[in-house]
Amino acid sequence: MDIIMKNDVRSRKKAHELCYSFLRGRYPHLRNKFVQEAYKRALAMYRSCRKLMNKWRRLPEKKRKGISPPSIPKVEDNRVIELHIDTYKLERKHGFLTLTISKGSGVYLEFLVMEYDYARREFEGAKLGNSKILVDGNSIYLLLTIHRSVEVNEHRNKLIVDINEDSVDCLLVNYDKNEVALFSIMHDIRSIRTNYRRIRKSIQMKVKNLRLRDKLLARYGFRERKRVEDRLKKITTLLAEIAREHNADLVRENLKDLKLNGKRKTNS
Repeated sequence: MDIIMKNDVRSRKKAHELCYSFLRGRYPHLRNKFVQEAYKRALAMYRSCRKLMNKWRRLPEKKRKGISPPSIPKVEDNRVIELHIDTYKLERKHGFLTLTISKGSGVYLEFLVMEYDYARREFEGAKLGNSKILVDGNSIYLLLTIHRSVEVNEHRNKLIVDINEDSVDCLLVNYDKNEVALFSIMHDIRSIRTNYRRIRKSIQMKVKNLRLRDKLLARYGFRERKRVEDRLKKITTLLAEIAREHNADLVRENLKDLKLNGKRKTNS
């Protein structure tokens, strides 16, 4: 991290040139893939910090005074360990799922994996990919990436979706029954964002301690993201259930594909 920040490294090639030999010299017994993933992770953290810093610098001077600049990334803040597909093996022994990680020089770490029911169904017959380990306090989570071949079928019926600030408007065209249904799914995402925007503004104005202010802003920002994600997941699940029930394809408008003549394209 120090090497990348000191040299303002922005590309993976430059990070490899500066960090690889240094890390191999300091950790000669560590597996090669972990060395590569280490500077890739540090590069991603630094890129994120630069992006936030540039966004902060573009703020008007009056707003900038009330907002502290983004904190410099630290190695201690990283809770994610990248697992290349060549560094781990997931197999079932005596009915239990075990994770074996090759640390290097003949050293292996073995974990007993506790499975969710839905994860067990998805895991069977799937091909593994590069994954991650998330360390959260005393808990360790395996964020497993799998690849499966999915057959995509095109249906005659269409569920056309238009996303608005307070609702998702839907038009269900059922060619099998010669029916058309227009309905809306209401949500409160805008009110959630407005409420948390008001809370953040109040914190920035009233809390003078920068450390406490940053802590509160991070806490309420996390709560906002979780609430919005919860609403989005519920909406997408409901749309998928409706489309599955009526054998319909989901179709949404893509504003990026607007033509000069004013006609819109739709993506299904």
